[in-house]
Amino acid sequence: MMLDALRQWSRRSLANTFALRATSIALLSVLLVASVSVIILLRTEHQAVEAEFRHDAQTAVERVEAPLKVVAVTLDDLVKSPMFATALLDSGGRAAYARPFLQNYRFPLAVANGLALCDLNGDLLAGSETLAECGADRPEFAQVLADGKPRQAWQVSNGRQQWLFYQGITFPYTGTTEGLLVARVDLDELLLPLPGELKLAS
Repeated sequence: MMLDALRQWSRRSLANTFALRATSIALLSVLLVASVSVIILLRTEHQAVEAEFRHDAQTAVERVEAPLKVVAVTLDDLVKSPMFATALLDSGGRAAYARPFLQNYRFPLAVANGLALCDLNGDLLAGSETLAECGADRPEFAQVLADGKPRQAWQVSNGRQQWLFYQGITFPYTGTTEGLLVARVDLDELLLPLPGELKLAS
């Protein structure tokens, strides 16, 4: 009788051991499946958020680049006018034509808020009231004079972020750059509609 009881206890103990192992394996399987599911969900959500941010960033870039391109193209068209080459040489013509033109000129964009005619020395010959300087101390000014290629630059002035355009005025009969048209875009105003996380640094 004692032997039978011992055998029954051994069988129950063995069955309990198997049951415990089976339960442990089942729990581990559930945890593993849950962990994999959570990782997949997090990765999918991260990809969705990243895709949305990339889309918003691309939209922001296009919103910023388009106005800047308009200003660059407009400047390129303006410097082809013989009025500016004449204005660099003739103070009378400059007073009669170039100065009134620049004082009253408005870009087709509200954020473009200045246009100036500058000579080789960086002296302001004529310009709009909102742009009373040529920025001749910037390297872009000298670079345009050296090779005639337009330049653009970012700066902060009086706490405002600005985008500057330097466009050379080339004399057709010598092929040399004898002056510049300088324009300015208010970046803070341009970036105002963008979400905070998509400002200039982004």
